[in-house]
Amino acid sequence: AELERIGKQELVKRRLEMESGRATLEAGRWQDTLEYDGKVLSTVHGPRWRLVLIGAGQLTRYIAGITGQHVRSSARVRNFALVGLAFPFALGACDILSGDVAIFRDTVFLEPHVIAHEFAHRKGYWKELHAQVLAYLALASAEEPLLHQAALLERLHRNLRVLAGEDVGAFDRLVTAVSLRPELRATLLGLHPPLPRVQRRVEGGLRQLYDLRMRATGQNGLSDYDLGFTDFLYTFETSRAARQRPPARGAVHRPR
Repeated sequence: AELERIGKQELVKRRLEMESGRATLEAGRWQDTLEYDGKVLSTVHGPRWRLVLIGAGQLTRYIAGITGQHVRSSARVRNFALVGLAFPFALGACDILSGDVAIFRDTVFLEPHVIAHEFAHRKGYWKELHAQVLAYLALASAEEPLLHQAALLERLHRNLRVLAGEDVGAFDRLVTAVSLRPELRATLLGLHPPLPRVQRRVEGGLRQLYDLRMRATGQNGLSDYDLGFTDFLYTFETSRAARQRPPARGAVHRPR
């Protein structure tokens, strides 16, 4: 029963009575932690919960290595926020006032990057380009293969988005032409499900609104997710004057 609930992306709290050995399951909450009162051991299980702990921890260590500041933050994550209604194309969000992080969709192998991106916001890096880059560099420098894979897949995703522009069909064709494991290809193809015409128009209008919002806050608009991200990494990796060196395993280009 526990594995079945975890397989459905549910957070599960398991209570084990030490004297009798009796174990019970109940719905977990993001604020739940490992607890033991001498009689009952309570543990929390769930795939996204583990990714949050591992991914956010890696991000914290990477930022500390750059700035010398160890910024700790809550590991709590929601699956709903009002911004998800306003911008249905968003994969996740971090509330600028409360700092609450929400993940809206199951992005499979890209999820560690989505989590790290939103937690970069929670740590005070509000610009989307900064969150994109910090998430990538943190995960690309990780020893954990799942995190490293997520970083490289996100970079490929954004490179292909730059080439395809707003043409979803062109993006799908590019993904299909790339030599990828089937499960990774399915992850990228699943990012842009076909939408009815009316919904496409609504989403297009909301994208324009969000683009204007980004520009009004000193950013370059939605292109920061794709073109800005890929341009920054190229400049960072090829620069001989950068104060930091890119993670060797995550670097694609060599210094000129």
